[in-house]
Parts: sequence; structure tokens; C-alpha cells
Amino acid sequence: MPTAIVRAYVVNEGFAIAADGRVTKDSGKTVVSDSYQKIFPIRDEWTQAAYAISGNTLFTRVDTGEVLWDLVVEATNAMASLQGRKSRTLAGYAVRMSRLINRSLEKAKLADPNNDYPVQENQPSEAGGTIADMLMLGYNNAQPSSIRIRFFHEDQLLAEPQVIPEEITAVQNRADL
Repeated sequence: MPTAIVRAYVVNEGFAIAADGRVTKDSGKTVVSDSYQKIFPIRDEWTQAAYAISGNTLFTRVDTGEVLWDLVVEATNAMASLQGRKSRTLAGYAVRMSRLINRSLEKAKLADPNNDYPVQENQPSEAGGTIADMLMLGYNNAQPSSIRIRFFHEDQLLAEPQVIPEEITAVQNRADL
């Protein structure tokens, strides 16, 4: 699922995030949808954020097409189990969330061991094969943050997710966008 994600941080106003809604199959040859939701909220007592997804967000059984892992469902489940648990930073929250999601991906692979983890195009400097990405933006304990979570494998061995804090480039007002 190639995805276009646009984000901006306006000082004293907050984040704006947008993503396309296109989903394809057959290596991008067939358009499945142009209205797929790729941005979702994260809200609890300490965190007000959103995340956007890209890459292979579904892992399906080879023979039947049954969905074994759905990134959106697993992220929702992870957030539910993190309710009431305070993280000092958004990166800390992302680490906890990504580990729960990764465990569910590992279980999905065990359910269909002959199925290979999917791979999207990597950045040249990245090790292994990227399965999916989450871009998390928002506030934890009133601190603005931007985090990339990368789910990947190395030769079909699932790796720990990478949680990468990203620099926030701020504009002073909306007119500068």
C-alpha cells in the first residue's frame, strides 16, 4: 500500500496530518479502494496523538486469503491494553504499543508458517525488509513529538520494531503552510 502522508506542526496550534486513501493489490496494478482510512486517533489521559499507517497492513493466509493480522485491529487492541498506563514520552508509548503489535504479527506467521512476511520498498540505509510503518504525531504529557515505527524482518525472522523519534519542523502560523 504505497501511501502519501503529509504532516505539519504549527507552533501554538498543533499538528495537521493527511494521507491518501488508495489501496492496491497485485504490486499496485489493481486499485482496491480510494477511500481507505489510514489515520487514526490515540487518546488517553496523557496522550493526544494520531497515527498514520503505510505498507503491508494485512497479513493473510496464502491458501484462503483469511486475514491473520490487521495492523489497524492490532493497534486498537494494543491501545486498549495500554489504557491507564502512563508513558513519560510518546516514544515510550510507541515502544510499548509496537511490541504488542509485533507479538501479534509473530503469532500470525506461526499460524501459517509457509507464508512469507510481505515486504515493501526500503530506504537504502534500512536493514531487512520493511513490512509496515506507523507515523505517530501528537502530544504525550503536553510535549509535541513525531515518531516512526518500523515493523520489519530479516530473512523472514521478525525483528524488534524500530521506534525512531523524528525531528519536528515547525512553522509559525498556518499561512506558512
